[in-house]
Amino acid sequence: MQLSFIWIENFRNFQNLELNFNSQGSFSYRNNELSYQENLNYVSNFFHENILDITGIVGKNGSGKSNILELINYIFRNSKSEIKSKFFFIINDNNNNYCYTNNLSSEIDNKTKLKIEERTYEGTLKEFSNIYFSNVFDYRKCYFSDDIIDLSTNKFIRSSFGQNIHSHHQEEVRAQVQFITSRYFSEIQNIDLKTPSNLVFSNQVWIAVTNKIKAYEMDHKIIGLKEFVKKYKTRLQNAKSEESFFYFTSFLIFIYYFFEPYSESKNKTEYHLTERNVVDLNFITKEMIDGNFDIKELHYFITINFSNFLERNNREKKLVQFLRKELSHFDSHNWKPLKTKSGQNKTGRNEFSLPFENLNCQEFIKSYFQAVGNRTMFNFEWGGGISSGQVAFINLFSRFHSTLHRVKHKQVLICIDEGDLYFHPKWQLEFVNYIVKIMPILFGSRKLQIILTTHSPFLVSDLPKSNLIFLGKSNDSEIIETFSANIHALYSNSFFLENGTISEFAYQKLKQIKSNLSRSNKIAVIEARKIINQIGEPIIKKQFEKYLE
Repeated sequence: MQLSFIWIENFRNFQNLELNFNSQGSFSYRNNELSYQENLNYVSNFFHENILDITGIVGKNGSGKSNILELINYIFRNSKSEIKSKFFFIINDNNNNYCYTNNLSSEIDNKTKLKIEERTYEGTLKEFSNIYFSNVFDYRKCYFSDDIIDLSTNKFIRSSFGQNIHSHHQEEVRAQVQFITSRYFSEIQNIDLKTPSNLVFSNQVWIAVTNKIKAYEMDHKIIGLKEFVKKYKTRLQNAKSEESFFYFTSFLIFIYYFFEPYSESKNKTEYHLTERNVVDLNFITKEMIDGNFDIKELHYFITINFSNFLERNNREKKLVQFLRKELSHFDSHNWKPLKTKSGQNKTGRNEFSLPFENLNCQEFIKSYFQAVGNRTMFNFEWGGGISSGQVAFINLFSRFHSTLHRVKHKQVLICIDEGDLYFHPKWQLEFVNYIVKIMPILFGSRKLQIILTTHSPFLVSDLPKSNLIFLGKSNDSEIIETFSANIHALYSNSFFLENGTISEFAYQKLKQIKSNLSRSNKIAVIEARKIINQIGEPIIKKQFEKYLE
């Protein structure tokens, strides 16, 4: 089942807009008459057996590419409140065509040879899951219904309002880590993507920890906890680099578990740690408060006694596994964390760099995320050796990976707005290939229809002309055949560059040289010769050498 055609009378910068999304053929609607032209070169399963079609929407900035993606999602969900204009669209389901109309004043005169059944349109199509992705951050607001899985940066930033941009960034890094350590990533073959070499863990400021303790002490009789935390901080700074990370992790897990409120009312705040649990654990003795404790012994107390306590109370099974397997026997790991920063003052941070390239380290990190859930004990940053383009690539697919649990239907319509933004030209050339390889792995047996926007000829070269919508061109005959077309030929086409393939500054500079040479000025000739020597295009260079002679 896939979207084949949309016609709408008015939508933002468009009037009488026709959009074809099925490469088997193209519809056209004029004067209430619907016509159809079959694509004689159509090849089924051209991209993948589970990708019904890929459509590229091509246009310059401001041509309305993003508007079309919004229109599609409004039609599939919540159009009654967002679209007032007349429109209709056609859905193809196993070569059966169904037409849904909205506010049309007269019937559609079907001049095609296709049987098209009209159906009642109620403002939503429940057979599809709809996903919208955009990496652009421009404060644009889309009024999508909650049924649309909105993976846009604009949505995430708005959702973080009241938190901060930093919170959103942490969620993104966490999603990226979970994607790379997932089974899906290991199934992706022949993808030239360098895995980040290091993941940096840094704790929240110490005052955030002490404030948790302080709030707890106000409600309970136990005293000395705050002093204990201060002394622990000193012990941590003196510990060996590779050991201190594991000690600190177990300590933070213990602190954040017990001293986070699990329920609050007007009269009382309930904590996991009660006086009874303190006795049960035999925790916070007078000797500890006085500073008479060994940080290593405390670590094993947490990983053994605390994990036993959780198990006895049938709590946090994954946390128990993490404490016992990953933390209690950390000396058996074949990797070592590096302490890169040690907080020396009240609000200082501890920072540890973990070798993310090590597969066992990746398993440790994966187990950590599963164990702690939504608790925020560490901040995360990628270490050196990863570019913004690599992050953008990982981020594209990690967002889809993070939302798979929300996809409820067998039919999935994916809209990607300039997904190749921030990519190096080499990756732009491979972008469609990545989509074709990775999306079916992520979505399994689901049937996908993918609609992309771009203003780059790199993407166009991977799609046949029948899979492209060119905004701003009224005559398709002006567009050359695109599939496997030479990138230079696409750039030379007037749709992309009206003045040819030379950038504007270089073009103006060459015009100036030609003008100066005509005046036979000796200084101008010397300067012109230097510039002509640097021209990269052989034909243009040869022509200017003739001017120079």
